[in-house]
Amino acid sequence: MDLFCQSLAAPRRHTTVIRDIWFLQLQLLKRTGSAPVRVMEHPKFRAAFDLLAMRAELEGGDTIELAKWWHEYQFSNNDQRNQLVKEQQSLHPKPKKKYFRSRKRRKARPME
Repeated sequence: MDLFCQSLAAPRRHTTVIRDIWFLQLQLLKRTGSAPVRVMEHPKFRAAFDLLAMRAELEGGDTIELAKWWHEYQFSNNDQRNQLVKEQQSLHPKPKKKYFRSRKRRKARPME
């Protein structure tokens, strides 16, 4: 985008919209937790979804599955949305955090 702006004089009002839509492409990859709700609330969600659908037609592969998931998600009710998110969480579980015990220094014993 920065290279594009250097070679062409595009008004900032247009480039910010384009940046938002491209940024949302990365956010559309996140389908677990509360991320889908936040993405759907974004004012440029529909434009980002339309771009994702066009990319799916051209690229194929995983992008088609992603576009289908978002299409189903946006036209579902809350219960169906929760179910879709749970399915994604079961397919892609978070790695378990490793907890380490803190190493506390022992106090030196007084010499007797």
